[in-house]
Amino acid sequence: MIQTCVGSGVWFDLRLLGIDDFILMSMFLDDHTVTYIGQMMGVTTPAICHRIEKIECAFGGELFIRVKARRVLNDNGRDIARLCRMVLMVFGWNGIYGNQIKFGTTTTT
Repeated sequence: MIQTCVGSGVWFDLRLLGIDDFILMSMFLDDHTVTYIGQMMGVTTPAICHRIEKIECAFGGELFIRVKARRVLNDNGRDIARLCRMVLMVFGWNGIYGNQIKFGTTTTT
């Protein structure tokens, strides 16, 4: 089991998460909607909602709130999304989203 400890001493189970989940969380930092994120990642809105539930399960609590019809990060969600973005940057992600982002795909050169 892969676990990590964040500031408060709370342990999170990260075995359910993939790089796609880190990208998804990072996109919410930029105030993108579930629909837009789904379009960018080539999946349906229900698939993004399912991913959100999986991410919340891995981190052991709610990371989003509803504001009207939108899901937005709560304070804990923003903190975790910032950590996700830092992890992506360690792996060389440049912060640019594009149509190259697809769930479960790999690229070769």
